[in-house]
Amino acid sequence: TGSVRGALWRIDEGNVPQIDGTRGAAHALLRDSLRLGATDLVVDAGGHVTTEQTYPSLTARARRSVGPLRLSASATATGQRGAWIEDDGFAPYIRALNGERSGIADHVIEGTVGARTEVGPFALGLNAFAHQIRNAVDLYAVSTGASPPTTITDTVAARAPSTPVQRAGLTLSLGWREDARRGLYATGRGTLLKSLRANASPLHARLARTLPRAYGEGRIGARFVLFTDLTTDLYVRARGWTAMNSRWFHPPTGRLVVPPRQTPVPNAPGLDVGPSGTVDVRAEVRLRGAQLFFTFQNVQAGTQLQPGTFVVPVYPLPPQQFRFGVFWPIFD
Repeated sequence: TGSVRGALWRIDEGNVPQIDGTRGAAHALLRDSLRLGATDLVVDAGGHVTTEQTYPSLTARARRSVGPLRLSASATATGQRGAWIEDDGFAPYIRALNGERSGIADHVIEGTVGARTEVGPFALGLNAFAHQIRNAVDLYAVSTGASPPTTITDTVAARAPSTPVQRAGLTLSLGWREDARRGLYATGRGTLLKSLRANASPLHARLARTLPRAYGEGRIGARFVLFTDLTTDLYVRARGWTAMNSRWFHPPTGRLVVPPRQTPVPNAPGLDVGPSGTVDVRAEVRLRGAQLFFTFQNVQAGTQLQPGTFVVPVYPLPPQQFRFGVFWPIFD
């Protein structure tokens, strides 16, 4: 089968002085899928044209079942569009990138391979991934005069490492009765991440430290049905990660920027509960076409279990809080 999709948009006027004239973009995509024996293949190809950049994209995905194993693989080559705020700056808060990008988007190459199997109520999955970004432009906190940058700094600069940014990782996922409509269930996922060539330059090192080397999420809960149409999912979710610098919030623009290398986020030693993790309690209720949720987020914040959680307001944890919401689509 095949399909062709396209999109075109244009902005004639804006309230930002750095954006002059008309800007727009056009995207054309072609998809084809076929089956070769027991292997399903999907190929996406596209061309992308914007006011500043032109780049192609190509993605290939394959799936195959071998006995109880479900194997998958994918590869993508595309471009990462630049943002106007990086190219033109936003005086006096953001300094523009030095030099031109020559109308070519930042090249992105990524690949994944994975396997999944189910044995009775248990499910096990393993995925490996890697990607490379050439000319990886990002926003970095910079010093103003003799003062080092802080979390409330107003000045950042767009910069790009001289060599590509490369990362690779491995994700292990586990599940027990994860699709059960009633009763107990549990799921878990853990990821190991490695920034390759992290010491190639100071920019590489700063960018690498924005992400943890290991992070994961676990969930245990129960699902039950009342009155034939009241479906409830009650669960506890815990997330954790190793030490990292994360990113700073830039108040004038709302962007997340790369902090200096010497600003690690506190993390608890060993397996202690600490600022490098959250625990949430959540209930999701479905009643016919309506969905309600009740969430008690970061329940351990501010307790003796987790000292120093909200030293700063933006990383990485919200304060202990309760959320409630309703999603109810209404058709005329």
